[in-house]
Amino acid sequence: MYKNFYKLQRNPFEITPDPSFLFPTTRHNEALASLHYGVTAHRGFVVLTGEVGTGKTLILRSLLSLLQCRDVAFALIFNPTLSPLEFMRYIAGDFGLQFTVTELVTAVEVGLSLPIVVWNNSALGQIRDDMVAAGIPQLGVIGRNPDFVALAGAFGAEACRVHDAAALAVAIRTALGQGGPTLIEVVASSFDE
Repeated sequence: MYKNFYKLQRNPFEITPDPSFLFPTTRHNEALASLHYGVTAHRGFVVLTGEVGTGKTLILRSLLSLLQCRDVAFALIFNPTLSPLEFMRYIAGDFGLQFTVTELVTAVEVGLSLPIVVWNNSALGQIRDDMVAAGIPQLGVIGRNPDFVALAGAFGAEACRVHDAAALAVAIRTALGQGGPTLIEVVASSFDE
């Protein structure tokens, strides 16, 4: 309706905000610049907050467009109800390494400073727990994980194993200062105690 009437080339209203429609106000530019700096300068976690409808998602989509131009790996997670522990499990679930081995090799080749956190609970624990909660038989989720530290070392990456939150924080800070990727294996059973 709007497209034809106003002779637009693209639909102006979509479910997902389109970065090409960003009207860069001073505050939007400042937010985008801060986020971009935080990511590209390896400053750790960066938070963007604001009222509903102020353009947070649009700013994030714009940031992702900028990061794609710089070949930066990223993930966008939309689930604000996760606890900190669930969040870590969500983004760094065990067996997740099988999807990043190629990226690990590439990061080693180019000397990319990249912390890779693997939450190891000796199985596909999050999937297993979801199957149990849903009453689904646990098939294919009780596996034997490799020695992730040795695996990373075999590819020429730095690696360490941590057993508590303080050690994890130190390992991530150290990894950000390395001249290449660092795999950080988090032993889940240590966190459950």
